[in-house]
Amino acid sequence: MNKKLLKANIIAVILAMILNRYLSNKYGYKSTIIIISIAVGIMISAYLCLIYMKQYYAVLAISSFVLPSSIIYIGILLNNIYLVITGLLLLMILLPIAIGILKKKRKN
Repeated sequence: MNKKLLKANIIAVILAMILNRYLSNKYGYKSTIIIISIAVGIMISAYLCLIYMKQYYAVLAISSFVLPSSIIYIGILLNNIYLVITGLLLLMILLPIAIGILKKKRKN
């Protein structure tokens, strides 16, 4: 991994932890919704940037991991085992498909 990218990731994790601590102290349990909204906004803007740069396979690869993970997180948040199982099944189905597509694209 690039050293600049590694430093940026470390800084992003630290800022997210500070934001999480601040919001949970200020708003309590309701801060989870605010944090999820911020994360979804960042994720949508990243998707739009990748689509604008015509990196369709990157969007496919990210979506195959992020969407099932989001379903799992919502299931954990709502204490719903069926959503968690659905997210795990989607993860097990979509990741091999995305890996196969990306391998074919890499060969071309």
